Amino acid sequence: RVMIHQPASYFFWAQTGEF
Repeated sequence: RVMIHQPASYFFWAQTGEF
């Protein structure tokens, strides 16, 4: 899900694999 463009959030997506 591409909503919040934040370094922390993006890193979280990478870990969970939820884009």
